[in-house]
Amino acid sequence: MVRNGISSKSPQRYALGPGEIRLNYVDGDNPGTLFGATMGGNSFIVEMEIRDTRPDGARGKMKGFRNIDAIEARIEANMLEISRESLLRALPGASGEVEGDHFKITPGLAISANSYLDNVAILGNISGSDTPFVGIIKNVLADEGLELAFQDRDDIVQPITFSAHFDAADATTVPFEVRFPADVVT
Repeated sequence: MVRNGISSKSPQRYALGPGEIRLNYVDGDNPGTLFGATMGGNSFIVEMEIRDTRPDGARGKMKGFRNIDAIEARIEANMLEISRESLLRALPGASGEVEGDHFKITPGLAISANSYLDNVAILGNISGSDTPFVGIIKNVLADEGLELAFQDRDDIVQPITFSAHFDAADATTVPFEVRFPADVVT
């Protein structure tokens, strides 16, 4: 007998497609700004650091003795479409201006409050719904720099990692959320 997790509901509950990246997303009526074409897929990632408290006598992990020490969320986008904004977003604190035939980007050494985006969202399809999956990170900064790999007979893809940041004014609110379509079968 072959065992697997497929059920009659499986065709209505799987994710498909590359997803789209949007800046300052609110909802379907106010979708924010499409960031551009991507290639190679995009990722919504949440990582948690969970402390394992082991009281004397414990023989392993104990229910009720696990605590979240850190939680971080990010969106990794692979931008096929390279623009002034994608270049500026990859270099927090940078500024840009038209100079002759070029748009000149000058890096800065300070990250100002307006370097942060309110949010960045990744929207993807779930097979059983016309409503998208939406992963949203908040107080966002692209904080891994700029890389453009020019290669013979290959497309250039600009990877950008957008990271969520806690807000000092509300340091206990986790800066991400997931919106899953309510009409997908349970």
